[in-house]
Amino acid sequence: MPSLPDWSSTSGSCRPEVFRWRPSRQQGCTTALLAAAAVAALLLSGLPPAAAIPAAIAVLAGAIAVLRREACRDAVLVELSADTVAVDGSAVASLSVAWRGPLAFMRWREPSGRTRRLVWWPDVLSTEARRRLRLATGRESSSPLVASVAP
Repeated sequence: MPSLPDWSSTSGSCRPEVFRWRPSRQQGCTTALLAAAAVAALLLSGLPPAAAIPAAIAVLAGAIAVLRREACRDAVLVELSADTVAVDGSAVASLSVAWRGPLAFMRWREPSGRTRRLVWWPDVLSTEARRRLRLATGRESSSPLVASVAP
């Protein structure tokens, strides 16, 4: 399968913006670091070894399961146009994008009623693609509604 860009440039408003989501390596590294810190905290805590060691093993097993599940997720194509939104070729309803610093949280409802979510980490979406996503979803500025400086 050919490699797709994070976004496709369009010159007119009739053509949709296409964004490609893929699993994030930064998210995987962050999850692994948090799991290692949790295991170390359990082993270095005041818990007796009979409780700390099984808890640390459970945390490690859970983290490995999450890392494997996230790494094996398929890429997702999101098409945004003026009148329709499609995810992997099927039209969706009630798409919303929330921004938390460099992270973009996309949420939509499938025709079956199921709610789906994607998190766009900085290594998944380039700066230019992030700007295009903000423009395509109607959020032109990342500045807060309240001024950050006194008048």
